[in-house]
Amino acid sequence: IDKIASNNYHCQTEEMLFAFSFDVLIFSIIVYDGRRDNAWRVTHASMYPDPDLGEYDIGGEKFTLMDGVVGLSHSPAQGLLYYQPLATDRLFSVSTAVLAAGPPAEGQDLPVNLVGRKSSQGLGVAVDPRDDTIFFSPMTETAIAAWNPITNSHRVLAQDPEKLQFCAEVRWAERDNGNVWALSTRFHKFFKRTVSKHEINVRILRVVETSYGYVPQPHVLRRAANFTPAVY
Repeated sequence: IDKIASNNYHCQTEEMLFAFSFDVLIFSIIVYDGRRDNAWRVTHASMYPDPDLGEYDIGGEKFTLMDGVVGLSHSPAQGLLYYQPLATDRLFSVSTAVLAAGPPAEGQDLPVNLVGRKSSQGLGVAVDPRDDTIFFSPMTETAIAAWNPITNSHRVLAQDPEKLQFCAEVRWAERDNGNVWALSTRFHKFFKRTVSKHEINVRILRVVETSYGYVPQPHVLRRAANFTPAVY
């Protein structure tokens, strides 16, 4: 949800509310204008699944799923909407002002930027509005990581081969002192019908950064990273 303040002809401030959602099957982002009660759909090649990245590996269990956009997050300070399809290792952004201006004219491309590449595919993505750090969960590495595109600093918040399988959601919690929460689902086991009722398959996890030790984690972020294994 984005709140945009604009000046009308009477020099009064008018607040406009926009909500952004995605259509995973039609490979698009849906924009809703709350003031006008109107909605439209935008699409771009970056919202489509990459056929070379449609296979996933979690703990040696492989499966294929060709889904489009599954993760959205908003940076109020930068005026950007971050998004990622499931079948990709890339993270993209587009200006919220461009999205709020209405659907692009016929033949006009959406001005999308490639933010960066991850070590593997993922679903949830979140932004810390205090410094625009991006949180995400690379699927194969069963980890939760952070990257600040402004300072280019990286760190791994947590890594657990059992508890962090298929994190469907990653959230920065303002009401919890900025700690990161995640929902891990082991969806791949449900998808392949290998799920066991004798195991914990769905978890809500709270990641607390208690200390910072500089440990290289190139397999997750391809750069040095801070590592804190605190998962509750």
